[in-house]
Amino acid sequence: MYRMKKLLLLIWLLCFFYSWPIYFQSEQWVHLLILFAPLVLFPLVIEMTFRELKILPRVYSIVVILFAASFFLKQGFLAGILVLPYLIYIAFLGFRLYSKYYKGLLSTPLNWSTLLKLSAWLFLVVGIAWAFANRLAFQPFEFSPIIVLLTAAHFHYAGFLIPILASLMIEKLSANAQMVLGVSILLGFPATALGITISHFGGPLIIEKLGALLMITGGLALAMFQSRYLRKQENTTLFFKICLGLSSMSLLFTMLLAMLYALRLQTYFPFLTIPWMYALHGSLNVFGVCGIAIWGWYNEVENRPKTGLFRTKV
Repeated sequence: MYRMKKLLLLIWLLCFFYSWPIYFQSEQWVHLLILFAPLVLFPLVIEMTFRELKILPRVYSIVVILFAASFFLKQGFLAGILVLPYLIYIAFLGFRLYSKYYKGLLSTPLNWSTLLKLSAWLFLVVGIAWAFANRLAFQPFEFSPIIVLLTAAHFHYAGFLIPILASLMIEKLSANAQMVLGVSILLGFPATALGITISHFGGPLIIEKLGALLMITGGLALAMFQSRYLRKQENTTLFFKICLGLSSMSLLFTMLLAMLYALRLQTYFPFLTIPWMYALHGSLNVFGVCGIAIWGWYNEVENRPKTGLFRTKV
């Protein structure tokens, strides 16, 4: 795993420098943001949280490198085909994950952490499917090409990584706090996706706004609980506190931007355009929220005993 992580990080850096100079409001930057997840962050998450899946580093490296290569080809059949091995492998791992859940259900009670991890993997598969559509130049439900691309990015981060961060935090909370965080994270993201789809087909915009506000509530709750945990915790490293603190501050800022955008306040804030949102909001979510928090959690737990998904402590 160690060599795989170094190799995939190097590949993302090569992709970055190959794309330089980068216009941060371009689709090319969105490509790099998407690739940062499977190339840099997912190996850490899988080793830290899904160790019992026992992924094969060489297989994972090959399918992810093919996935990355697809974003440097012109959209079409070949670019789409290169996404398929990654989609199939992640779906296969998801099948194994859900199989372990059903086998372990009789002996292990279901908890919020498990629900978050299971839903996160499902959202990841959906996100890769949207990336597959983007590389094929296919527009599901007649969404515009940029919306298809941003949906793929959204499912990788808000759909997968944010629930993973919540699953790590939720084990440290009281029962009432677990319910608040669990419900808002589990329902907020699909409610937002459903609301956007309904409004796309001419439905009431209020559904989209309510879904987005529920997801924003989950993000704000996560930031608040992370900050409160750091204030009360004494036996954590300074590095972990810095990482989680910076992640919480970034999350508060990005959720504020998301709230302004969701409420359609562009009349008062004309800079709230889609390119500006993924240049700032998206970049902060990738590096400032998810990236630094996962780095902190990984360094915090890597030397502790690892247990299975259904034995909730990590």
